[in-house]
Amino acid sequence: MDISNVMQREQLCSEHAAYCFIEAKRREKQKKMNMHEHKSMEGKNAQEQSTQAIRHVLRQISTHPDVYNLMGPGTESFDLLTESYSMLTGEPLVDLRKSFANQPQRMR
Repeated sequence: MDISNVMQREQLCSEHAAYCFIEAKRREKQKKMNMHEHKSMEGKNAQEQSTQAIRHVLRQISTHPDVYNLMGPGTESFDLLTESYSMLTGEPLVDLRKSFANQPQRMR
């Protein structure tokens, strides 16, 4: 193999490496963009979206001890969430708040 073939081959390898690098960066940027643009409640109206979002947070409070301690009964967050959820769903506020009386147990 003469020197010109070696140099040509190195040039191709360098170009391929550059292409791979640029393509990897493009895919990484696309992945980040998709993460921020993802919509999990597409097609629902504002009331349905609000109800789903509040239900999700209340479920997290009821199943995770750390979240319960930060946002559970006795906090303004809990009062606002449960009052909003009660208004959206028609579920009695007192019953809703009582359903959170017991703190979730930590898994051992």
